[in-house]
Amino acid sequence: MPLPRWKLLLFSFVSVALGLGLLEAAARLFVEPPDARIHEEHEELIRVLGLPALNETMEFDPLLFWRLRDGLRDFRVRGRMEDNPIDFTVSTDANLRRVPGGDAAIDSEATPRILALGDSCTFGLGVDDVEAWPAQLQRLLDATGPARVINAGVPGYTAYQGRRLLESRGRELRPDLVVATFGFNDIDVWGTQSDLETARALGLRQWERALRQSRLYLGLRRSIGRAMDRFEETPTPEAQGAAAGGRERLSEDEFRDELIEIADLSEQLGAPLVLMVWPYGQQIWERFPPLANYQPIILDVCSERGLPCVNLIEIFLDTPGPLFLDHVHANAEGNTVAARAVRDAIEPLLARRGEAP
Repeated sequence: MPLPRWKLLLFSFVSVALGLGLLEAAARLFVEPPDARIHEEHEELIRVLGLPALNETMEFDPLLFWRLRDGLRDFRVRGRMEDNPIDFTVSTDANLRRVPGGDAAIDSEATPRILALGDSCTFGLGVDDVEAWPAQLQRLLDATGPARVINAGVPGYTAYQGRRLLESRGRELRPDLVVATFGFNDIDVWGTQSDLETARALGLRQWERALRQSRLYLGLRRSIGRAMDRFEETPTPEAQGAAAGGRERLSEDEFRDELIEIADLSEQLGAPLVLMVWPYGQQIWERFPPLANYQPIILDVCSERGLPCVNLIEIFLDTPGPLFLDHVHANAEGNTVAARAVRDAIEPLLARRGEAP
């Protein structure tokens, strides 16, 4: 006697579910979980840089690509930067900011807050927590009155990531002033995508977050993607870019647009923006101050928007002694010079804080 239809359907459903369950269990043995590591290009860059331990201070972020891990306490990073031995410690608070000791102070509403947006130069790559220029700026300001400097610099960040951080967390951070330092990573060429293309790709994947918990789905998706890349007759624009050497993470126009967006967001938050031109070591070592790469764009945006600008090229040229650890990252003394320059630029702004427009 044939089985009822409902039993056949139930049997088929159970068989398919059991089969998929077994395949999922097998996939979990071979397919790594989603978002298991930092953006691959950035991770590889850090490895090549000679500081693989720095990868342990960061984790994946779907909005910013990566971010600092929270709760680090004197995490030691050892390695080399351009053949120079490096040994420094990193501490972060629960809000993913670099903070000496890892404990952020609790401020009153009246305490002015200075948000330092930037890349590894703001983060203070190669120097201890207390030697990064935002921490040194904090000590300089402590001598004149209450203020709180927030070091939101992250190695590898571009102006795009700085803008997204300010956009997503600006109201929570409540800055009264914003100091932004970008330009080095923005001009870098990574893999096949710019920052904007990477953001679009991540955005397209948001709908599939539930599916991405399945290792079977991830394994199939990655296999199909590799097969399509291998057999596709007409290269995609991204593949063509890779074959030609890739493209900048931000083009000149995109970099300018991101700085303008940061200025607009700062204005909406009621926080004046100060932009910084960070020097290349060669400009200082060879006494060769003409602006390079994206540095002129920073000065142009400052001029167009009437923004204060800290030009560290001129200041470093007037400062004796070695100031760099490598071609861009400052040593402790270089960070001291930067902190003093920022202090001089923001003191008039802090003095006007609270005045009627």
